[in-house]
Amino acid sequence: MSSIRERVIAAARAAVAMLPDNLVDAAEDAIDEVATVWHHTTAGSRDAACEEVHVLLESAKDDLSAVRLVLGQLPVRVESWVAGLGGDADRTSAAPPVKVSVAERARLLEHHRQRLAPGEPGAAPLGWWVDEVGIAYPLKSGRNTAWAAAAKEFTLARGMAPGRATLGLTHHVEIQFAMRMRAHGLSNETIVIDRLPCGVKRPQEKLVEFLPPGATLTVITQGGRRFEYTGVTEE
Repeated sequence: MSSIRERVIAAARAAVAMLPDNLVDAAEDAIDEVATVWHHTTAGSRDAACEEVHVLLESAKDDLSAVRLVLGQLPVRVESWVAGLGGDADRTSAAPPVKVSVAERARLLEHHRQRLAPGEPGAAPLGWWVDEVGIAYPLKSGRNTAWAAAAKEFTLARGMAPGRATLGLTHHVEIQFAMRMRAHGLSNETIVIDRLPCGVKRPQEKLVEFLPPGATLTVITQGGRRFEYTGVTEE
């Protein structure tokens, strides 16, 4: 009789096998065809609604492309999870992730920037990051996140002044992303956020201390302004 672990692994693999990859591809192709026909049919029109429909169609294509990227990575991630449970990884489905080009990664990030609404005063800052295989991750500041906890531990381990101002920085989305960069060995990343980074409103030497030494973090605001930070060398 199979164990609970074996049944769970089998169920996870069965779910992966049922992923609708072909349907997503078909939907993307169909929307692409509609967008092309619409563009040619409405060329030269001064009606703003025509352009709005075209933008919506292009946005739908981007969303489906992002879904396809996630679906493509799920088999790899499930097999990694299976290995963590102590099961035998299925090498036929655990192909190495395929990285997207720098240009495609930038395009996907720009797509998410354009869809960000301006940050509301008092609301938690929001943002997006696109990883090297093209998967987009939402970002949100706050004190009850794993990265906030990691940032707090970092401040204490480095002997930073443990006052409210320093610990308050650990809630910021940029500081938390710096900790993500440290954890995953990232050296050159770009994120988009819905407002100015915290360092614009007051002197911000702290962010460069959280970044990995020599690593670069570029922060792009919802309005398109760019800010670049480079991690300081640790003594």
